[in-house]
Amino acid sequence: MIARNDDGTFAAFTETGLYPIFHICDDGGDLCAKCANEHGHTDKPNDGWRVVASDINWEDQTLQCDHCGELIEPACGFE
Repeated sequence: MIARNDDGTFAAFTETGLYPIFHICDDGGDLCAKCANEHGHTDKPNDGWRVVASDINWEDQTLQCDHCGELIEPACGFE
């Protein structure tokens, strides 16, 4: 499943629970919603920017966007 907002953009958070979403590209790269919306697509051939799935970052405290390097925050915080 690819998580999208009502306006068709790639979602940053789930509607229920506001869990952080990241987007997975055809080459296995992970994108934050900002980079997915700026560079990603779903309607062109596989080129490394084609978004093929979305997922929730449940616990990975080191998950970063492969394009901009920004941390994709985990849903479950640890102290």
